[in-house]
Amino acid sequence: MNDLLRRGLLVWGLGVAFQCAGGEAGAATLLGQEGRFVCPNCGGTIFQQIPFTVQAGVVEIPSSRFAGQIAFDIEANTILMDWQISSDYIVSPLVQTFEFPNLAAAGMAITAAVLDPSSTLPYNVAFTPDSVVVDLSGIPVVATDFALINVTVVPEPASMALLAGWPIALVLRRRRG
Repeated sequence: MNDLLRRGLLVWGLGVAFQCAGGEAGAATLLGQEGRFVCPNCGGTIFQQIPFTVQAGVVEIPSSRFAGQIAFDIEANTILMDWQISSDYIVSPLVQTFEFPNLAAAGMAITAAVLDPSSTLPYNVAFTPDSVVVDLSGIPVVATDFALINVTVVPEPASMALLAGWPIALVLRRRRG
Protein backbone atom coordinates (compact mmCIF):
# COMPACT_ATOMS: atom_id res chain seq x y z
CA MET A 1 0.00 0.00 0.00
CA ASN A 2 1.28 3.41 -0.93
CA ASP A 3 2.78 5.35 2.03
CA LEU A 4 0.64 8.43 1.24
CA LEU A 5 -2.52 6.31 1.23
CA ARG A 6 -1.50 4.63 4.51
CA ARG A 7 -0.93 8.03 6.20
CA GLY A 8 -4.18 9.38 4.78
CA LEU A 9 -6.16 6.44 6.12
CA LEU A 10 -4.55 6.85 9.54
CA VAL A 11 -5.46 10.55 9.69
CA TRP A 12 -8.98 9.75 8.49
CA GLY A 13 -9.42 7.01 11.10
CA LEU A 14 -8.22 9.29 13.88
CA GLY A 15 -10.58 12.05 12.71
CA VAL A 16 -13.60 9.73 12.67
CA ALA A 17 -12.69 8.32 16.09
CA PHE A 18 -12.22 11.85 17.48
CA GLN A 19 -15.59 13.01 16.17
CA CYS A 20 -17.43 9.87 17.33
CA ALA A 21 -15.85 10.13 20.78
CA GLY A 22 -17.13 13.70 21.15
CA GLY A 23 -13.76 15.39 20.76
CA GLU A 24 -13.61 19.17 20.70
CA ALA A 25 -13.90 19.36 16.93
CA GLY A 26 -16.95 17.09 16.81
CA ALA A 27 -18.47 17.60 20.25
CA ALA A 28 -22.15 16.83 19.89
CA THR A 29 -23.70 18.96 22.64
CA LEU A 30 -25.68 22.16 22.93
CA LEU A 31 -22.83 23.94 24.77
CA GLY A 32 -21.79 27.14 23.04
CA GLN A 33 -24.84 27.15 20.77
CA GLU A 34 -26.82 30.32 20.20
CA GLY A 35 -30.48 29.75 20.88
CA ARG A 36 -33.89 31.42 20.98
CA PHE A 37 -36.73 30.77 23.38
CA VAL A 38 -39.98 31.27 21.49
CA CYS A 39 -43.37 31.36 23.20
CA PRO A 40 -46.09 33.11 21.20
CA ASN A 41 -48.70 32.38 23.92
CA CYS A 42 -46.66 33.64 26.89
CA GLY A 43 -48.12 37.14 26.68
CA GLY A 44 -46.44 40.27 25.42
CA THR A 45 -43.70 40.50 22.84
CA ILE A 46 -40.99 40.47 25.54
CA PHE A 47 -41.53 36.72 25.99
CA GLN A 48 -41.96 35.80 22.35
CA GLN A 49 -38.26 35.61 21.42
CA ILE A 50 -35.55 35.54 24.06
CA PRO A 51 -32.00 34.95 22.74
CA PHE A 52 -29.49 32.98 24.80
CA THR A 53 -26.14 31.19 24.55
CA VAL A 54 -25.85 27.74 26.15
CA GLN A 55 -23.17 27.79 28.87
CA ALA A 56 -22.31 25.14 31.45
CA GLY A 57 -23.49 25.99 34.96
CA VAL A 58 -25.42 29.10 33.89
CA VAL A 59 -29.20 29.58 34.03
CA GLU A 60 -29.68 30.87 30.48
CA ILE A 61 -33.13 32.36 31.08
CA PRO A 62 -33.56 33.31 34.77
CA SER A 63 -36.97 33.51 36.42
CA SER A 64 -36.61 37.31 36.56
CA ARG A 65 -37.42 37.32 32.81
CA PHE A 66 -40.82 35.82 33.65
CA ALA A 67 -41.77 37.81 36.77
CA GLY A 68 -40.27 35.09 38.99
CA GLN A 69 -42.45 32.31 37.53
CA ILE A 70 -40.09 29.93 35.73
CA ALA A 71 -36.38 29.56 34.94
CA PHE A 72 -34.77 27.69 32.03
CA ASP A 73 -31.35 26.06 32.39
CA ILE A 74 -29.98 24.56 29.18
CA GLU A 75 -26.89 22.39 29.55
CA ALA A 76 -24.86 20.12 27.23
CA ASN A 77 -27.68 17.61 26.71
CA THR A 78 -30.56 18.76 28.91
CA ILE A 79 -33.18 21.49 29.19
CA LEU A 80 -34.50 22.14 32.71
CA MET A 81 -37.77 24.00 33.13
CA ASP A 82 -37.88 24.94 36.83
CA TRP A 83 -41.14 26.43 38.18
CA GLN A 84 -40.76 29.02 40.97
CA ILE A 85 -44.46 29.63 41.69
CA SER A 86 -47.68 27.66 42.13
CA SER A 87 -50.45 28.40 39.68
CA ASP A 88 -53.89 27.02 38.90
CA TYR A 89 -54.02 29.39 35.94
CA ILE A 90 -54.01 27.23 32.85
CA VAL A 91 -53.09 28.65 29.47
CA SER A 92 -54.13 26.60 26.50
CA PRO A 93 -52.56 26.34 24.03
CA LEU A 94 -49.16 26.99 25.56
CA VAL A 95 -46.26 25.76 23.44
CA GLN A 96 -42.66 26.77 24.10
CA THR A 97 -39.87 26.21 21.59
CA PHE A 98 -36.12 26.20 22.14
CA GLU A 99 -34.55 26.91 18.75
CA PHE A 100 -30.88 26.30 17.92
CA PRO A 101 -30.59 27.78 14.41
CA ASN A 102 -26.82 27.22 14.05
CA LEU A 103 -26.72 23.46 14.78
CA ALA A 104 -26.65 22.45 11.11
CA ALA A 105 -23.84 24.92 10.37
CA ALA A 106 -21.91 23.32 13.26
CA GLY A 107 -22.44 19.89 11.64
CA MET A 108 -24.87 18.67 14.32
CA ALA A 109 -28.54 17.77 14.63
CA ILE A 110 -31.00 16.95 17.41
CA THR A 111 -32.09 13.33 17.02
CA ALA A 112 -34.11 12.90 20.22
CA ALA A 113 -35.73 14.93 22.99
CA VAL A 114 -37.53 13.03 25.75
CA LEU A 115 -38.96 13.91 29.13
CA ASP A 116 -36.76 12.52 31.91
CA PRO A 117 -38.59 10.08 34.26
CA SER A 118 -37.63 12.27 37.25
CA SER A 119 -39.75 15.16 35.90
CA THR A 120 -42.79 16.14 37.98
CA LEU A 121 -44.77 17.46 35.00
CA PRO A 122 -46.17 15.34 32.15
CA TYR A 123 -45.34 17.71 29.29
CA ASN A 124 -45.45 16.54 25.71
CA VAL A 125 -42.07 16.96 24.00
CA ALA A 126 -41.25 16.96 20.29
CA PHE A 127 -38.15 17.89 18.32
CA THR A 128 -36.79 18.84 14.93
CA PRO A 129 -33.12 18.72 13.88
CA ASP A 130 -32.67 22.24 15.30
CA SER A 131 -35.34 22.72 17.98
CA VAL A 132 -37.10 21.23 20.99
CA VAL A 133 -40.83 21.90 21.37
CA VAL A 134 -42.61 21.57 24.73
CA ASP A 135 -46.41 21.59 25.06
CA LEU A 136 -47.44 22.88 28.50
CA SER A 137 -51.13 23.25 27.61
CA GLY A 138 -53.64 22.69 30.39
CA ILE A 139 -51.23 21.63 33.16
CA PRO A 140 -51.32 23.48 36.54
CA VAL A 141 -48.01 23.76 38.44
CA VAL A 142 -46.66 24.09 41.98
CA ALA A 143 -43.44 25.84 42.99
CA THR A 144 -41.46 22.60 43.23
CA ASP A 145 -42.45 21.31 39.78
CA PHE A 146 -39.86 20.85 37.06
CA ALA A 147 -39.47 19.24 33.69
CA LEU A 148 -36.10 17.84 32.66
CA ILE A 149 -35.76 17.11 28.96
CA ASN A 150 -32.92 14.90 27.75
CA VAL A 151 -31.67 16.05 24.35
CA THR A 152 -29.54 13.91 22.05
CA VAL A 153 -27.31 15.89 19.70
CA VAL A 154 -25.21 13.98 17.16
CA PRO A 155 -22.83 14.86 14.36
CA GLU A 156 -24.89 15.45 11.26
CA PRO A 157 -24.72 12.51 8.80
CA ALA A 158 -23.47 14.79 6.03
CA SER A 159 -20.35 15.73 7.98
CA MET A 160 -19.70 12.07 8.80
CA ALA A 161 -20.16 11.24 5.11
CA LEU A 162 -17.52 13.82 4.20
CA LEU A 163 -15.13 12.22 6.66
CA ALA A 164 -15.91 8.73 5.41
CA GLY A 165 -15.97 9.51 1.68
CA TRP A 166 -12.50 10.85 0.97
CA PRO A 167 -10.56 7.54 1.45
CA ILE A 168 -12.81 5.89 -1.13
CA ALA A 169 -12.18 8.72 -3.58
CA LEU A 170 -8.44 8.42 -2.92
CA VAL A 171 -8.46 4.68 -3.64
CA LEU A 172 -10.49 5.18 -6.85
CA ARG A 173 -8.13 7.93 -7.96
CA ARG A 174 -5.14 5.67 -7.24
CA ARG A 175 -6.62 2.89 -9.38
CA ARG A 176 -7.24 5.24 -12.33
CA GLY A 177 -3.74 6.74 -12.18
